[in-house]
Amino acid sequence: MKSNYTQEEINDRRILVKPIVIAAFGLKGIVLSADKLDELVIGWEMAFAGVPTMHLEELFRLGIAKRCTTAEQFVNVWDMRNEALAHEMEFKAARKKAAEPKPEYPVPDFILESWGVAEAKAA
Repeated sequence: MKSNYTQEEINDRRILVKPIVIAAFGLKGIVLSADKLDELVIGWEMAFAGVPTMHLEELFRLGIAKRCTTAEQFVNVWDMRNEALAHEMEFKAARKKAAEPKPEYPVPDFILESWGVAEAKAA
């Protein structure tokens, strides 16, 4: 599978993913050997491919707060966060649009005449 990250970025991501793996297995009460940890970090880093590197720490905080113990659960928490942000942005846009002044359209004369208003205006 082709990665969008350079090897240096992948190494940086693995450094950031390592505490996530340790904490997730710590919630289960499992202590991992160094070899097993390195193996899991590679898999979890691949699972987090959709998460930008600068947001891995936020993913860590969100996932641990939700007591996530698998990479899939962490990714689901990240997706829920993104959906919540999208809904918030939609709400703000709708609110902004509702606050905009509405254009005023003049009432056509034939309607005013049918209402008897045109004569009142002329007088």
